Amino acid sequence: MSALVGPLVVASWPAAVSPLVAAWIDGPPRGRRVLSAFATCLYVELGSHDRVMAVHTPDAVQLPIGVRLSGPVRLNDLVHAGDVVTVGGGRVQLPGADVVGVRRSRPVRVGLGGGTAPSAWRSLGLALPGAGLRDDLDGLDDVATRLCVAALTGRPVQAGVGRLVGAGRGLTPSGDDLLCGILLSLRAFERPPHGAHSALKRAVLSRLHRTTSISAALISAATQGWAAPDIVRLLGLLAGSVPPRPTELCAVWNRAQCIGHTSGADLLAGITATVTALTSLASPMRDTDPLSVRLRQSEAAHA
Repeated sequence: MSALVGPLVVASWPAAVSPLVAAWIDGPPRGRRVLSAFATCLYVELGSHDRVMAVHTPDAVQLPIGVRLSGPVRLNDLVHAGDVVTVGGGRVQLPGADVVGVRRSRPVRVGLGGGTAPSAWRSLGLALPGAGLRDDLDGLDDVATRLCVAALTGRPVQAGVGRLVGAGRGLTPSGDDLLCGILLSLRAFERPPHGAHSALKRAVLSRLHRTTSISAALISAATQGWAAPDIVRLLGLLAGSVPPRPTELCAVWNRAQCIGHTSGADLLAGITATVTALTSLASPMRDTDPLSVRLRQSEAAHA
């Protein structure tokens, strides 16, 4: 006597879809490879090196390339790196569950040229002594600072960008996160007629093949101002017309520092490098300021 097999039960999980990946969710269903799988986030390739979608739970970092689930679940209990899932037709089909796009999310974006770097630098110096001055064991912070100065003074940026793209370990190497911090900061602070952001953007986008797909997708988003909410909030505070309250600035800074294993610290180092470079070009900096010490050390080491 043969056993009766009931219908396969597939869970349906509602999700909010970022406009940055909506075209692939809404398009025809296609098999897509899972690049990495964690408890709170999956990264899925979308057909080209710098096109990646993050499927994440509400408690994960809210990425601009994300599809955000409405409830908690352990995603890596269902899917592993190398698996193929189906993306399209309004959903992401995982083994045993369909992630259904029911609405659009609103990823946050850094505003254009709204602040002054000297004011931001003073806020960092008062609220966060030594902010961004992590242990620069690989020398990438110095590279980032010199790259900012070169871009802002119209000098070539290709060599500095080449030193940073793909440098370091991880899904998003440290050099890439530094570059994201720089690109986002230049968007927040740079004013015409400078072309630093445009020059850096061109140089970075031409080298995305040298880093991971996940990192390439996040860099592409950063060139347009898209980033995690705490990074956007931090730059909004620093670029605001009114100096931020130190307690609020510290709270946002500390949350941003917790992004990923090292990504938060690397992003903040990129922001600090940019604010320092912009300020040094706009006005003299005191010898005792910790942010200016890093700049002087960098310049002296590479004179």
